[in-house]
Amino acid sequence: MDELKSILVVANRTSSDPGLLEKAARLARGCGARIYLFYIDVHAGGTLGLEKEPERAERLWQQHMDDHLTYLEALIAGLPARPVAMTAHVRCARPLSDAILATVAELQPQLIMKAPEGAHPLRLLTVSSNDWRLARRCPAALLLVAGQPWSPVPRFGALINVSAAAIARLPAAVLHACEYLALGCGGQVEAAYCESGHEPDEVAEGAAAFHSLVREFHLPADRVFALEGDPDSQLPAFAARQRYDVVAMGAPSHRHGLVALAGGLGSKLVDAVDCDLLLVRLPDGAAARRISARAAPESLPTAHRP
Repeated sequence: MDELKSILVVANRTSSDPGLLEKAARLARGCGARIYLFYIDVHAGGTLGLEKEPERAERLWQQHMDDHLTYLEALIAGLPARPVAMTAHVRCARPLSDAILATVAELQPQLIMKAPEGAHPLRLLTVSSNDWRLARRCPAALLLVAGQPWSPVPRFGALINVSAAAIARLPAAVLHACEYLALGCGGQVEAAYCESGHEPDEVAEGAAAFHSLVREFHLPADRVFALEGDPDSQLPAFAARQRYDVVAMGAPSHRHGLVALAGGLGSKLVDAVDCDLLLVRLPDGAAARRISARAAPESLPTAHRP
């Protein structure tokens, strides 16, 4: 994430929306970004398609659009301070993940913010298989926003993997995204690495790579943590103890299956923390082109008002 020009915020018409938009507005104000506030109706399209009278179908569609737009405008009006630029949009399309990807291809935002699917106020951060699938296919960073408000000085915890199996340059991309967003909202960054190797040379190589990386980002020693043991258990427990506002990690890639991710660190992390989860991936031009070539299935025209 070299810059933040625009943020795609996906509302879901629940009590989580005001907090979601407030966090997006805080980032937008600090980074000079614009916000595209979207609500994607995954039900109206199928219902309206059953109407036999075209005029009645069009009238019902417009009523749906007006209702959703009025809701989004009320969200914007409720902000304590409006960011640089914001527009409200409604799209009828399904499934949700494909509709979001089509919108990303159209608008090219650098960050997508949404509440996790199936989020519940009495549970910790809940990430569905659809959210993981979105993270795996999305060319931009994805911030899954839980219900907790950020601290006055938000704390970003970057979980770093510098093992031989890690994707090259992804650890730096995770730290860079954290640093950029923290600057935008007046926050601070910490980094944690967990060494699971047993061979002395392997341990020394991993530690050297981690400390070289954090020196590159000028992180002070009291914000750098080197752990030992199984990363899938040590890192979630550490993140829970630290009580971060945002935990960041590398997003799943096309080279790693969803099942492997959901059963590893990602799954255990969301079971342990109640903060926001930032999933960062390296820019992938081929993936972006693949998404651009696909229209959202069963989509209808988008309605918007500035």
